[in-house]
Amino acid sequence: MRKIFSAIFILFSSLVVIASNNLSEKINTLYSQDYCSALEGDYGDGLMSEGGFSEIEKMFLGVNLFSKKALDFGCGTGGVSVYLAQKYGMHITGLDINAEAIRVAQQRISNGLSTQLQYAVNDSNDYLSFVDASFDIVYSKAVLLHVPDKKNLFQEFYRMLKPGGQLVIIDWLSPIEHAWGPSVIALSNIDSFPMFAESIASYELLLQKSGFSSIEYENVSERYHAYNVEVCDRINKQNKEKLIHNLGVQGFEYYLEGYASVVRAFEAKELLMVRFIATK
Repeated sequence: MRKIFSAIFILFSSLVVIASNNLSEKINTLYSQDYCSALEGDYGDGLMSEGGFSEIEKMFLGVNLFSKKALDFGCGTGGVSVYLAQKYGMHITGLDINAEAIRVAQQRISNGLSTQLQYAVNDSNDYLSFVDASFDIVYSKAVLLHVPDKKNLFQEFYRMLKPGGQLVIIDWLSPIEHAWGPSVIALSNIDSFPMFAESIASYELLLQKSGFSSIEYENVSERYHAYNVEVCDRINKQNKEKLIHNLGVQGFEYYLEGYASVVRAFEAKELLMVRFIATK
């Protein structure tokens, strides 16, 4: 039970980080089967970040997905990749630092998708073991704020993309370059978990320095604020009794406070959610 109590601030993303062994072990401890199930109860089957399946469509708006080969960086329990494989016939490799999430994702593969999906644990982003020009698309949803060396990672993404390939990212950003406001600092300090602040401008510069020449972005903060407000409301009105049964009263209060803290950070204009599409 204590595992769930201590995981408040990571309610809004699955985690892939450049990590020490201790951090990797910590994530695997926090992301228990019960905790992953709680997230899926709020977001949808297999999903570990906001917006449901309609948000997946919005994330890839304008991107040709049919029969493409993709890397899902921070795949969590596989909900996004399963959805894309089923609807668009994509072939997707999913990576995540959390061994429990990968175990669940592998169980999610049906016989009909066995040739389209594969998942693996990845606990270091210094070099990803794929040959050059392996993928049409690399994507990551609400994960990369935990990566300190984004330039190195973006260079790896660039290397692995085919010419004309696209990097699609939705990530948590700050309006201030390399600094968080007090609401976000309070959120991250709950569990002393790393969150590396980038502004839109610094993020774009990192992508440029990694080789990407065509970069587009869209501020989708309003949408994600609404998602978190909706989750808070649903937790209070629909899921309260179940969560109290599973987590206890204190656990429920901590769980709800995680979402409420995100809402407050959006409303204080200290937290942004931004979609990037960068083309090789």
